Amino acid sequence: MAFCQSNYPQPYGGGYGYNPFGGYSGYPPQNFGGGYSYSAYNVNQYQQQPPPQQFPPGFMPAPQMNMIRAPPPMGLISQEEMDEEPEDDDEEEDEEDEEEVEESRNTRKTIKKNIKKKVKATEKINEKVQEDPSILEQYRDMYAAELQKRFELYGTLEPTEGTIKPLDTYSNEDPVFLYTLETEEFELEKWDPEYDCIYLKNAMDGAGTNEEAIINVITTRSNDQRQKLKKQYKTSYGLDLIEELESELSGDFKEAVMAMFVKPAEFDAWCIQEAIYGLGTDESVLIEILTSRTNAQIHELREAYPDVVSPNRKTSENQIEQDIEDDTSGCFKQFLISAVQLSQRDILNSIERETSGDFETGLHALVQNIRCRPMYFAQRLKWCMEGLGTEDRDLIRLIVSRSEIDLVQIKSCFLQLTNKTLWQWILEDTSGDYRHLLCAIVGKN
Repeated sequence: MAFCQSNYPQPYGGGYGYNPFGGYSGYPPQNFGGGYSYSAYNVNQYQQQPPPQQFPPGFMPAPQMNMIRAPPPMGLISQEEMDEEPEDDDEEEDEEDEEEVEESRNTRKTIKKNIKKKVKATEKINEKVQEDPSILEQYRDMYAAELQKRFELYGTLEPTEGTIKPLDTYSNEDPVFLYTLETEEFELEKWDPEYDCIYLKNAMDGAGTNEEAIINVITTRSNDQRQKLKKQYKTSYGLDLIEELESELSGDFKEAVMAMFVKPAEFDAWCIQEAIYGLGTDESVLIEILTSRTNAQIHELREAYPDVVSPNRKTSENQIEQDIEDDTSGCFKQFLISAVQLSQRDILNSIERETSGDFETGLHALVQNIRCRPMYFAQRLKWCMEGLGTEDRDLIRLIVSRSEIDLVQIKSCFLQLTNKTLWQWILEDTSGDYRHLLCAIVGKN
């Protein structure tokens, strides 16, 4: 494909701007949309129900009462019964002065109390099941529905967790709460984008910029909430939040902040465009995105791609396939095109149908590896930072795109892979506000 300059107009927040990688690229597209009610990327929409218990890959046990972690069916156990405190039959222990010993004792008591609480809840469930056996079938249906929901969202039945979650209610330590408290009577209440926008506006007013304030907000609000911040900022001040941030920030820090404000499907589409339209083709980015996203996410990505590539004119619905076909060749082209097809076929079946021989064997191994997503992404993160220099754009993409999906599991795999935490690697490999932002997303523990 011919060399082509990405040029996102102002409504998309792109422009030409700073590009630490030299030259041709603007920033990911930014829309003023006020969030979205459903998205295959919006993993936090199911957060109110804990994930089912983790099992070995490929193992699908029959539903049993002791492994279901979803709430009981409506009416099975009242909230009062669930919250009822068990009797504490532990004997009083002698008082000790050491703070650590006291903390350890309290932790043990809390664990024992929680165990008793769960045992008591299980006993109540069993009693009600004895009274009405149909409840067990209801519970199994709920469990199956939860598994189906998780599989559609994550592409796996194994538990996943992001490091960034939606903010429901301001805490008394939240910087926005503390700032608002200085100017008005403010009680702890549910998250409100207007308070965040006032805080961000103050952070960018006057001489200098309070980068710490920007980091505090964007790393403790979900992507869906950040979309609402863009809309609220425009409503409150008549200004584009993205343009304001772009004028105040610089370097890799600015690029990472811009990425945090892009809807996930559009961000993936933009990353694919950058991999194709730049000088040469970045095959590793194409493989990473197209083989690690769920079918539903690929569907959204594919719908977003035409507007990202050409926001000012209508393009073909098959634009992503056309671009891949123009920029790649042979079996690799067939593999990538299969990965973006809208039919909900399993990618391994596509490999068997479209390829053969050693190439088929190699792709099978690749996909099986990527299906253990956390370890795959841990390996990609290690590659970004090992040796001389840092692949900053890849590092930003990996951390931002997984921050609300499975970054907790990726961190665990990274520690297993390198014997050092991801937070420590970032701390040693980056600098300034850019380092502070990435470390805040990842979390120290």
